[in-house]
Formats: sequence, C-alpha cells, structure tokens
Amino acid sequence: MAKPTARDAFVNNILRGLAILAVLAIHTLSSIHGDYYPSSGWSWVAIGLDQLSRFSVPLFVALSGYSFWQKYQGVPFHFWDFVKRQAGKLLPLYIGASLLFNLIFFFIPSWKALGDVGPLWLQLVRGSADYQLYFVPMIFELYLLFPLVKKLVEKLPWISLAAAFIFEWWLYAHATVLGNDQEQYRWFFTWIFYYVLGMHLPRIHRHLTQSSATRSSLYIATAVSFLFVATGAIQAVGSGVDPIIAMRFTEIGTLVYAGFAIVALFTLAHCIGEGSFKSWRPLVQLGIWSYPIYLFHTLLLRLVFRIPW
Repeated sequence: MAKPTARDAFVNNILRGLAILAVLAIHTLSSIHGDYYPSSGWSWVAIGLDQLSRFSVPLFVALSGYSFWQKYQGVPFHFWDFVKRQAGKLLPLYIGASLLFNLIFFFIPSWKALGDVGPLWLQLVRGSADYQLYFVPMIFELYLLFPLVKKLVEKLPWISLAAAFIFEWWLYAHATVLGNDQEQYRWFFTWIFYYVLGMHLPRIHRHLTQSSATRSSLYIATAVSFLFVATGAIQAVGSGVDPIIAMRFTEIGTLVYAGFAIVALFTLAHCIGEGSFKSWRPLVQLGIWSYPIYLFHTLLLRLVFRIPW
C-alpha cells in the first residue's frame, strides 16, 4: 500500500474537519429550527447557513473515494484484506454507538428522533439507531464497490464522472419514490457521484493548477450555485414547505453546489503552504476525530437543547 504524503494527510484531515463542522452546523440549526423557521426575520440566515453547509456529507464521501484512489495506485489490491481493514475501522465504534443510543432511548423515549426502527440487527443494517447513523452502512457499501468503481474510473475517466452525475441528477429528480429524506440518504447510490468525484479530484486538481482563470471560474460557480440553492430554500420555506424537505441533500441544486464546493475546498486546501500546517492544527484535529464526533454529536445536541437548564 502506498504511504500518503504529509500533504495528502493534511488535505484529508483539514477537509474532514470542515466537513464535520458543517455537519454540526446543519444539526444544530435543525435542533433550533422552531425558533427560526419560518416566522423569524432571521430565518434567511439560518437557511443560508444550512445550505452553505450542505457540502458536508458529500465531502466525506468524496474523501473516501479520494483516499482509496491515492492509496491503491500501482500497488496490489486484496479485496478481503481491504474489507477486513475497513470493517475494523468503522464497525466496532458504530455498533457501540448504536447500543448506546438504544440504551438512552429506553430510559428517555422522548429523545428518540425516528419512528419504529425495529430490532438491533435491523438498526445496524439500516443505520437507524439514530438519525445520523445512516452514513455508516451507506459508506461501507461504497467501500465494497471500490474495486468496481476504480476500474470504471481507470478505463473511462471522464465518462464515468459524467455518467455518475447524470445518474444522480435523474435520481434526485425522482427522489421522492425512495421515501422520506432518511430513506433517501441510507442508499449508497444516492451518493455515488461524490464517490466517483473523489477519485477524480487529483486529475481535476492538475487541470486547475494550469490556469488561474479556471480556478477563478470554479470559485465563481461555487458562489453562484450556493446563492441559487439558498434562495430556493428560503422561498420554499417561506411558502410553507417543511424545512426538512426544502433543505435536504437530495435536491438537484444541492448536487451542483456540493460538487463545485468539494472541488473548490480541495483546491484551497492544496494552496496552504507546508509552513502554515501548524496554524491549521485545530481544524486538522477535528478531522482526525471526525468519525467519533459524527457518531456521538447528536447526543450532545440533545443534552444542550432538550434539557431545561
């Protein structure tokens, strides 16, 4: 296995740090949405922050694709060793989190965010012990697909990216057939474009470094797409649409914005000089601890917002 460079590790961790901050922003805002949506004059600020943060889970998915692509270039790939390694990293803490949330909800039923989630084995398969845990089964399914996706990207680089985007666009246009937002999120194919995009990030970055005009166009496209999705969400919530529906990940505008944001953030992270690494240490540490923070942060939010201090 190829050993990542210091810059690879830095880029991964700083972007994971940004992604977990964005997840925390989304879930904090959703915890207080009764105070902001839709009557408050400040609702547009909360909605804008929510939509700005919608690169969060897509970025985590893209970084998984990017990391595997970097690690397994020009080295032997042994599927079962790969599966065991990733299962060892993901599943013990995930199972522990699922058990903990079941225990807490047994004693404090009002904290349970989802409906009937079934027996523990089904919760583990579906990621339904709490509302954020869908991510783990979903990303593990994408891990299992890595050898196939890698071959497609190698043989049909730009076609594979375009095909994944078109498929995702079509799926988001018909997302309601998959059920509510939690059902939509738990399927790996809801996120497949970002996984493929992650494997293309080194190639895209090489093209961007050749032209400052191209990089400027990228940043402008990211800003314009954000304004588009934020304005649409503000209008939808103002017209009475449920904020959860109006601001979900499976919106076509969000697909475009998140794609641009991932490439823009990846490019900006690479622009940080190695001499500046120490000044980014807090964000890097967040990235290192992003997985346990992701699993358990909803418990902290309940402690903050559900207990009458």
